[in-house]
Amino acid sequence: MTSKRTATAGASWQVVNMGLFALQNFVFLILMARFVEKESHGIFVLANILVMFVTMLAESGAGAAIIQRKEVTRAHLSTAFYLNIVISATVYVLLVGFASAICEFYQGRLSPEILYVIGLNLIVANMGMVSRSLLIKELDFRPICIIQNGAYFISHLLLGVLMGVLGFGVWSFIFPSVLNNLFASASLYYKRPHSLKLYFRRQEFKEISYFGLSYTLVRVTHYVGFQIDKVLFGKFASLDSLANYEKAQTLSYLPGKVLGSAFDPVLFSVLTNARGETERVSRLFSGLSNALLLVMLYVSTILFFCSESVVLLVLGGGWIDSAPAVRIFALIVPFMVLSRISDVFVRSYNKMFHVLPIKVAYATAVGVTALNSRQMSAEEFAAAVATIFILFAIVMTCVAIRLAGVSIGRYLTGLKPTFICLPVLVIKLLLTDYLYRKTGYPLFYEALLVVAVDVLCLAAILFTWPGLLSRLKDTAALQPLFEKYKFLQRTHRK
Repeated sequence: MTSKRTATAGASWQVVNMGLFALQNFVFLILMARFVEKESHGIFVLANILVMFVTMLAESGAGAAIIQRKEVTRAHLSTAFYLNIVISATVYVLLVGFASAICEFYQGRLSPEILYVIGLNLIVANMGMVSRSLLIKELDFRPICIIQNGAYFISHLLLGVLMGVLGFGVWSFIFPSVLNNLFASASLYYKRPHSLKLYFRRQEFKEISYFGLSYTLVRVTHYVGFQIDKVLFGKFASLDSLANYEKAQTLSYLPGKVLGSAFDPVLFSVLTNARGETERVSRLFSGLSNALLLVMLYVSTILFFCSESVVLLVLGGGWIDSAPAVRIFALIVPFMVLSRISDVFVRSYNKMFHVLPIKVAYATAVGVTALNSRQMSAEEFAAAVATIFILFAIVMTCVAIRLAGVSIGRYLTGLKPTFICLPVLVIKLLLTDYLYRKTGYPLFYEALLVVAVDVLCLAAILFTWPGLLSRLKDTAALQPLFEKYKFLQRTHRK
């Protein structure tokens, strides 16, 4: 049974990890948007999507199988490690063999050399999979935090930015990605070594491969649903249009991805150990959904009403064409969190096959829409993709509600604070946007001003009513979170 102290420490380090990683990713995005031309961004998008797809196939879900199991033997670890190595090497050989055909599909805008180099991530990324999975299983996120952020800083913020300044174009994305995975895998194995001796037993192989197969099928289907729009849109549209579309998605999805990555490993590990405790699980689900939705609603409204300001601030004036798509994708930010929470519950209950038809339907709908994207503008295509995702997130949330043992009525009642805050946020930002545009000040500063004013208002409220946080922890919806992350209470008391 995972102790509360271990879970709290793990959650703390994971929050720090994702906060630092998001900050570095954000800085890298800002710098590379200014130093590297749009065409190189578009080329990297196509190459990286393809390699990430085959990397998922090569990983085979063995890492998640290790985390999910309550007891792990040497045979489990050996099976997972060597299964990954064999599959990774095989898939890389296939990628090299089909590189020319892939480049022809994209009418020569990709070169085989790009796929040869970036494809090395298939092997180097999976070499540290077992060590990383063991650290996650033990909720030891401190070394993961140090290694992940250290590797990214060296490979991307130092080497990548330098290559971008020197004019290496798309290679300023590709070489850093390989170096990042190589450094991280080697460091993870050094920190959490495991035996490299081959232990093969049929029973352990079946256990790892069965869970891994179901996990991989669902994960790949999920990934295809999220990336097939860019894969097909990249064939029909120009590289500049693809870069605008992808950057709009990145800006809108980044907050949800960071928040989701912060709680995903911790929640998955805790739920795996809490299966059968229906009341605890249901309270955790309701509380987590409500708290994260409140945060993401605020982010969503900022992105929607200040899309031009956000684009100018983060990407620069050369990317202002992506602002309408940012506004559209901002609408799905809250639903991204719901989808991520639901996905964690499905994985922890080992129900991946049950949601596979849902994810296949989602991927199919996005694919059909992408095939018809020739007749659509970028904004129309973004709106269609956003609508499909919202429907998908709602269905996935209903599945998670059932797994958590919560009635839909009780769940919606728990979201009452969210329903109250939404119109308040919309009205506030409508007025703020109207008044700001009346002043005639540059749009560059609008988002900064809005956030600064909101922070000052929140500080004033907490100063005026210092007991507000203490009362919040007694509400039914948020109580599980305050029990889980007691460091928040201690921080408030200090």
